[in-house]
Amino acid sequence: MRRFALGLLLPFAACSTQPAPLPTGEVAQSVALAADHNGVPRDLMLAIGVVEGGVRLQKVRIPDLEDHVPVAGVLELRHGAFDSLARGAALMGTDELTLRADTDLGTEAGARVLAELGRQTGARADDLASWRAAVEQLSGMADYTARVRYGEDVFTILRAGGPFPARNGESITIAAHPDLPIAPTGPLVEAAT
Repeated sequence: MRRFALGLLLPFAACSTQPAPLPTGEVAQSVALAADHNGVPRDLMLAIGVVEGGVRLQKVRIPDLEDHVPVAGVLELRHGAFDSLARGAALMGTDELTLRADTDLGTEAGARVLAELGRQTGARADDLASWRAAVEQLSGMADYTARVRYGEDVFTILRAGGPFPARNGESITIAAHPDLPIAPTGPLVEAAT
């Protein structure tokens, strides 16, 4: 009987999809875990982190209450036309200072915010190009042209890929996506904000 039961279970186990192995390095692992947990492409989060500079944030920080641009996590959630910092805190059930102090927690919050924006804009985990509107909104920029340029910066990194410096001498690697369009593929018409 035991042999029969094992025979039935093995085919089902072989069909399950396994997540990609975790990369090495603290920053890359933190991003991979947050991305995988929230259905966001890892490379997209890393590219945003490179553009923002959040891949260099220390793991534990003492938030400056006088900081004019407070940021949290690798995606550098912040106040802006879209207040990603407040939204991230709400999605995590915590306060902004806690997110700013704990970069890994801020990174998880960033993944949740990006996933929510992705759902609102029709993004799909298997289609990087479908995330453009979510990325532009995440930028928090009020000016439409600035949001488009921000998206182009992120998608330029995604298209070329490569190694990038992160905190404490870590090097993160983003795979090249050479078929990914850098410029928006649709008409450049300002959306209502």
